[in-house]
Amino acid sequence: RRLLDENGKSQAMLAEYLKVSASHLSRVLKGERPAERLLLEEIAGFFDISLEELVAGTEHQDVAVPGRATVERETYEQLLERLREAMSAAESCEANLAGERERATLLEEQLAAAREEGRVAAERVVELEQDAERGTLERRDQAARLKALAQQVDELTATKSSLETRIEQLEGQLKSEGQRSRALLGENERLRTQVAVSERKAVSLQSALQRANLQVTRNYDAWVQAESQRQELAKRLQSAPGPGAMLLTGLIGLGAGVLASSRGDDEDFDE
Repeated sequence: RRLLDENGKSQAMLAEYLKVSASHLSRVLKGERPAERLLLEEIAGFFDISLEELVAGTEHQDVAVPGRATVERETYEQLLERLREAMSAAESCEANLAGERERATLLEEQLAAAREEGRVAAERVVELEQDAERGTLERRDQAARLKALAQQVDELTATKSSLETRIEQLEGQLKSEGQRSRALLGENERLRTQVAVSERKAVSLQSALQRANLQVTRNYDAWVQAESQRQELAKRLQSAPGPGAMLLTGLIGLGAGVLASSRGDDEDFDE
């Protein structure tokens, strides 16, 4: 954070350079997530400084020690890419889900408004029918009035039918949007599960590689000790030549070859 302030840059710019989410970078900077060597190397590259300068005086300074066991770069980048894709897909699903919720709310409001219009139209039809039945108008104007009322009744009936059709359409759309929302929720949960699995796999690979490097170091130390003993015995035998000495020298050479072969297997495993 001090380097960001000194260089006039923001966490958002650093997250974009690293191709990770701002929330993930924030958790790393707060120490809530482990800082891998490759991630620290990319951060050092962002500030154009060495890894040693970046971690000097921090709890991560042992990361810069040569030979420290880390996950292979190709494996780490593959896991990181999959994690980025899963996080991006999850964020997209959450955004889509929010949009679908807004559409569902709008459809519910439209449905309520349509129902209210239908209720008002139905009440108006009842009122017009009651007016027609009362026959309070004079006989001379009654026919024209009834004709006008009948026309209004027909128009309102058509409007009511249209509103009922619209209500059915809105109900169908609301049901469809509900199904889509449930599907998006399921997809979001699946992607979150994939993110968790990828993180667990990365931790497992890191632990396995650390154990393998420790075993290689132990085997190499044993080989160095045996080689030193072999050379010492060879010197002693050379000072006392004879058939027995030659036989022991050959056995020592054979033992060194076996140790060298074992060391080669360890080196292959390390690679």
